Amino acid sequence: MRFAQKKKDSSLKFLADIVASKKRVIIVFSPLLSKEKFMMRLLCLNSGIDCSDMDERTIPKSEWPKLTFAADNLCNSKLYIDDSSNLTLLEMKKRIERLRNSLATKKLNIDLVVIYTTEAFLSGNPKNKKILLSQIMKIAPASAGLMLL
Repeated sequence: MRFAQKKKDSSLKFLADIVASKKRVIIVFSPLLSKEKFMMRLLCLNSGIDCSDMDERTIPKSEWPKLTFAADNLCNSKLYIDDSSNLTLLEMKKRIERLRNSLATKKLNIDLVVIYTTEAFLSGNPKNKKILLSQIMKIAPASAGLMLL
């Protein structure tokens, strides 16, 4: 496992731990990873199952109880994932505000907004570094704008 992969997994593990608490309302914007892949990674982290086993569908029978327990925890969490790509800051704010309004009827607040884009860090290609820098330049103002919400 490469260092960048470990860093990515540790940040996702941090998020998985928060999600597992079931007490926090979390919105995740994941433009580079589909909802399904994102949930699969969270499921693997929460259950301790290797993602490659999940991809290859070679999960040992002894691991199924852990997997079902982790799946139950995720099902009961308050996690909202938006995997739309190329969202502008204004679109993100509108989506957050719409969710905030719908949660207000349930007397819930949004506790955390995450922009999950660390996939780009995995490549050492100089061309991809330019793309990465471009993405960071787009995300930085969005992050600053979201802090004001």
